[in-house]
Amino acid sequence: MSELEKEALDEIAKPKKRGRKKKNTNLITGDIEADQFAGSLSEIQKESMVTQEAISDILVESMKQAYLEWSYPGLFREKDLSEEDEKTKELIQCEIEFKDDLSGFSIYDLKVITPEDDIVDDAYQISPEDYYSLTKKDADDGTVVRLPFDVTRLDKAYVRRVKQLYLGKLKEASRQAILSTYKDQMASLIEGTVTKFDEDSGTYEFSFGKANAFIKKDSQKLMPGDHFVTGERVLFYLEKVSENSNPPSLDVNRTSKKFVEKLMEREIPEIKEGIVLIKDIAREPGVRSKVFVESTSANIDPIGTCIGPESSRQRSITSVLKGEKIDFCKYHTNKAIQIIEAMKPAEIVGMTIPEDFLDPYVHFEEFENDKDYIHPAVTVIVNNGAQGVAIGSHGSNVRLASRLTKCKLTVMQADDAISSGVKAMMTPEILKAVSLIDPTLIKPTPVKEEEDLEDEELYEEE
Repeated sequence: MSELEKEALDEIAKPKKRGRKKKNTNLITGDIEADQFAGSLSEIQKESMVTQEAISDILVESMKQAYLEWSYPGLFREKDLSEEDEKTKELIQCEIEFKDDLSGFSIYDLKVITPEDDIVDDAYQISPEDYYSLTKKDADDGTVVRLPFDVTRLDKAYVRRVKQLYLGKLKEASRQAILSTYKDQMASLIEGTVTKFDEDSGTYEFSFGKANAFIKKDSQKLMPGDHFVTGERVLFYLEKVSENSNPPSLDVNRTSKKFVEKLMEREIPEIKEGIVLIKDIAREPGVRSKVFVESTSANIDPIGTCIGPESSRQRSITSVLKGEKIDFCKYHTNKAIQIIEAMKPAEIVGMTIPEDFLDPYVHFEEFENDKDYIHPAVTVIVNNGAQGVAIGSHGSNVRLASRLTKCKLTVMQADDAISSGVKAMMTPEILKAVSLIDPTLIKPTPVKEEEDLEDEELYEEE
């Protein structure tokens, strides 16, 4: 228990000194040092993230419960009560009332006016005659009345129980408040501070205000090039909040595809506004990402929008990704055109085409994410000497293009394809065929004249 909490709770049991009479030194009077009490509640609010109103409610509920336990220990402290006792327990009520200026509190027993002959339990019932003798007031049968309790009869056991209940309830309320705060930030970017690095375990500790995260240096939640120093601010993607720890622990990472997606939303207003859509992302953290983007407006170029003036937006994203390359690719519904776009910066001169790639009635997006879906194998053809660009550093380009298009892509250069007898369809013919399926889908690229085709005819599908 913090000093602030002690001060707040001790105020409800502030002893009233009566000279040197020892028996009165621990007397509870109901008087409170209002300014100190209010200040303590305010500080507790900041520390716990629980509203001041909720803190007051917790204190009142704790005082009520402690009073009922103090008054009726057989009912309110014992477990495994009979059904009858449980019903009786529900009928016994009290109220705690603070003065408007917080300078004191009172306790009242709540009882129902009941004819003398009908009284079952005087813990929650009182006869009209007894009520009048205590208050000099009349009340009709069935009326719930408040009878003031002499708080000076309470002892240290009551105060200890109030503290115990209060701290337990506040701790849980604080945990729920923290959970609620961070759950509102789920699936978004969140910035934390490196508070510690344990060299023995190789674990970073990150603080996000009222919650922490612990991540091993070689964890798949951090990118290969991530190295931080104490005090450094680090951006993460918040996946979930653990409810099993107190304070709550955050599950964050920098390697998720969603991390790139949220960075793009932050840096590219058109994405946040829904003018440009992110259709899919393939990523190798710290190495390269490929992103399919689509514009909802014919006047907006999705690639240029994402790159930004003088590549400013692309550079901002790459900077947060510690130099990770990011390729923006224009999305098409046709699978063959997807492959041509996803393989960029490599220029594809042809590819093997499964029959359903040019079937206007086949919509791959409807079933290609099914776990039983078999990704089609496609061989893409590039000019001689361009195989390195198509494959990419350590195979990253073709690997990411395969993930993005949900196809098993293999790269071959022209001479190798000819010698292997690969039957492929040339890119201009693919574009023409797609434009015939849907003229609005793509502008057809002029097909080369016959005399210019030469060996490229070998790649055309029979």
